[in-house]
Amino acid sequence: MYVTNAGDNTVSVIDVRSMKTVTKIPVGKYPHGLRPSPDGKYVYVATIKGNSVSVIDAIKNTKIADIPVGEKPAQVAFSSDSKIAYVSLNGEDAVVKIDVEKKSVIGKVQVGIGPFQIFFTPDSKHVLVANQGTEQKPSTTVSIIDTGNFSVISTVETGKGSHGLVIDPSGQYAYVTNIYGNDVSVIDLLTNKIFAKVPTGNKPNGISFSSFASPVLSTPIIRLIIDGMKMKH
Repeated sequence: MYVTNAGDNTVSVIDVRSMKTVTKIPVGKYPHGLRPSPDGKYVYVATIKGNSVSVIDAIKNTKIADIPVGEKPAQVAFSSDSKIAYVSLNGEDAVVKIDVEKKSVIGKVQVGIGPFQIFFTPDSKHVLVANQGTEQKPSTTVSIIDTGNFSVISTVETGKGSHGLVIDPSGQYAYVTNIYGNDVSVIDLLTNKIFAKVPTGNKPNGISFSSFASPVLSTPIIRLIIDGMKMKH
C-alpha cells in the first residue's frame, strides 16, 4: 500500500500483511493523489506544489523520475494497458496526457474549473474528471473526455464542489462527492445524466467502490465509503 505524506514530501510503503511501514520514498513537493499502473510496474504521484508527477519503480520502491506536467497536479489515472496516464491540473483547469514509456507529456485539454479527482472507465474509452472550483466559487461539473481524440465530449452538472470520483466495474455508474453540497451524485454513463443524489455528512471528500456477493441476495451490493462513513445502495 502506498500513502502520500504531504507534510514531509514522501510516500510511505506499507506491507499490508504485517501492517508495517517498509520504507519512505522522497518525492516532489506536497504529494497528493497517486495511482499504481495496472501492470504493477509504477506508482505515479501528483505533487500539487511541485508541479510534477513523481514516478516510483514499484519493484524497487524508489523514485526514478519527475515529470513536469503543469500547475498544481492533483490526481493520476492510468489506461487499462498502462501505456497512458492522465493527470488533472487543478491550477490550469486542464488535464494532461502522459506517454508512460517516454515519461513525457504528449497533450493537454481544458476541462472545468479546479479539477481534482480523475478516473478511467473500465474500457479506457473515456476518462472523467471532477471539477471542484473553490469554496467561495464552487464548480459543479464533471468533464467526460474521449480518450480516442482527447477532447471533452460531455459536461455533466453534478453538485457544488465536485471532488471525489469513482466508477463501478461495469462502467455504467460514476459516483461523485460534492464537497460543498454534502451529497454524492450518481451519474448514469449510458445517458450522461444524474441518476440519483445521496445525502452525506459534512464535506464528503475521497470515495472508493467495493462490490461483493451478499449471503442473502443473489445480486451484488454496492458500498460506498466516504470519509469513514458507510452507505448502502
